[in-house]
Amino acid sequence: TAEVQAELTRANLEALNRTTAQITALASQPASIGQFQLLAPINGRVQQDVAMLGQVSAGGNTLMQLTDESHLWVEAQLSAAQVEGITNGDTALVKVGEVSVQGTIIGRSHELDSITRTEQVLVSINNKGVGLHAGQFAELYLPSSLNGGVVLPDAALTRSADGHWQVFIEDEDGFEAIEVEVTERQRGMNMVKGLAASSNIVISGAFLLASELAKAGFDIHNH
Repeated sequence: TAEVQAELTRANLEALNRTTAQITALASQPASIGQFQLLAPINGRVQQDVAMLGQVSAGGNTLMQLTDESHLWVEAQLSAAQVEGITNGDTALVKVGEVSVQGTIIGRSHELDSITRTEQVLVSINNKGVGLHAGQFAELYLPSSLNGGVVLPDAALTRSADGHWQVFIEDEDGFEAIEVEVTERQRGMNMVKGLAASSNIVISGAFLLASELAKAGFDIHNH
């Protein structure tokens, strides 16, 4: 009977998020029974603190809200035509103001909203060091599942000596200018074809790089 009671007590303490070390310490510090240090279950920041000094709180009541913004979800509403061919694992570009970050499709609702006639698509982004926050409005750019290609900002594109669009990619010898085809442009973003898979593309500063190479007297198509 004592063993069962001890296990029930341990289960109740664990339900209050007490750690094993805290529970074990009660045996040697019985005077601390009735109070304990509440530890955060995740890394993050205190987003809301609704607890007050001296407040009596029943089980299940919210004391504070912790938010981990290192990873965020983008909820996008797409038409049936836009969502066609999109599968989990596809990459997308998320733009919030002047900040652009690559994301990964992690889910589709597979159901159209009866009012908006759109389907919800979830995109996961790594927000470490980016500084985005929950609740911000974002624009989502999806490479065409039929035509292929990648989405790049205007800053990644420059004109070659013969007037064609080009981007700079990084290789073992430095940087190389590659002519590409821009199939669509919209609000500062471009659908680009003609790049090899896994290319390291210069996203910003391409114009400066082209100018420096030109001033140095090198052929813009060479390294």
